[in-house]
Amino acid sequence: MPDLAPQRYGALPVPVTAAWSVEQDEREPRVVRWRCGARGELRFTSDGVNRPGEGKPLFTILHADRCRAVIERGLCQMCVRPLPHCRICMTSGATLQGLPLVSDGLPMCPACAMTAYRACIGLQRNEAAGRLRIYAVEADGWVLSPKVLGIVSGPGADERVNALIRKHGKLYAGPDLQLRRFRRLALADLEGMLVDG
Repeated sequence: MPDLAPQRYGALPVPVTAAWSVEQDEREPRVVRWRCGARGELRFTSDGVNRPGEGKPLFTILHADRCRAVIERGLCQMCVRPLPHCRICMTSGATLQGLPLVSDGLPMCPACAMTAYRACIGLQRNEAAGRLRIYAVEADGWVLSPKVLGIVSGPGADERVNALIRKHGKLYAGPDLQLRRFRRLALADLEGMLVDG
């Protein structure tokens, strides 16, 4: 698992889970095994390069290895400290079997969630459009929900990943988190947590 440290781009905080341009340019997809909760050990794709802070942050692209690391270690994806009992997840409303599905707003401490919201135009746009979902999640209030990868052709395809799938069979990406024990918050609720806490 990669070493983790808080990241910034100038004055802007950057989630440790975000990929950076140098990493994407030098990406070397490979297969790693990772224990995925009750599912046991599964084969996941790895980015193969861990160079956060080099180039520019790519906020819409996740670094698979660091995502798994923050989940496994129970760390906030912003400050990289151990998560408190009440963790905050943000999502655009995706669900799986009627429960919230989190893929990019991985757990954060409440203060970092507010910092992320204030710094992220995408989160602010989703809030203005009524798409942002904020959840207070209990410790271990989720199950891991990895995605099965399939062969992709056309724009956005990565033949290196396709070759790994052909060679190894079933490979996973993510994992996403399916929330089980949570309560939905309004933005004002999150702000109130900081005043009360």
